[in-house]
Amino acid sequence: MTSDQARLLFPDYLDGSIRHEDRERLRALCEQDPDLSVELANYERVVNVLNHTEPPSPRLDMWQAIVPFVDQYRTELRNSPIRRIHVLWLRIAAQFSSGLIIYTHYLANRTQARFEKYLLHDPLAEYRRRNVSE
Repeated sequence: MTSDQARLLFPDYLDGSIRHEDRERLRALCEQDPDLSVELANYERVVNVLNHTEPPSPRLDMWQAIVPFVDQYRTELRNSPIRRIHVLWLRIAAQFSSGLIIYTHYLANRTQARFEKYLLHDPLAEYRRRNVSE
């Protein structure tokens, strides 16, 4: 058994779920290698500390701890010159786009009015329209 294989057996050794043969080989290896026995002792101390510490309680007011940082970030964004220029550019682009939409609508209506004189009118439809209105 190598030292790396022995390190993999540390958790099972401390839990007591290791086979008897592996336990004896691990003890024999620890007697031969003092560094490995020191690692096992340190590992055992860490496991004991972790088993005896209470888990941290969940913070239910986590948002209250974050709010000041979020407000500070939003303030920095609002006050930065690049952000102000960006917002101004977006407003100008939106106004220009709405103007283009209105102008396109105007051109479409004007073109339709100009081309109506070239449309072929159905005399029967006009006759029916006149008779219905009378």
